Amino acid sequence: MRIDPKLQSVLQKHFEEEIAEKDGHVHIVSSYKLSEDEIKHILSVFPKFQGHVIENAVDPSLVGGFTIQHGSTLIDMSIKNTLQTVKQRLYET
Repeated sequence: MRIDPKLQSVLQKHFEEEIAEKDGHVHIVSSYKLSEDEIKHILSVFPKFQGHVIENAVDPSLVGGFTIQHGSTLIDMSIKNTLQTVKQRLYET
């Protein structure tokens, strides 16, 4: 399938801008709205995320803890994940 070169150029520029914009964002999802001090503490434990734009979203299904997503990196420190891991291990034994 051939794509019009003008359209290809526009799409490529759009996706490059979108990737660059998302690259600077760190998404922290927690079971409740985090305070600035809590976010600073998380960033002190994960210093590679310092200097990025931090966005905090709330997902009560996490029960507790948080997840951090930056690009394709996902760090899951949630109680929901811990419970799922325990459940999986119980079924395996």
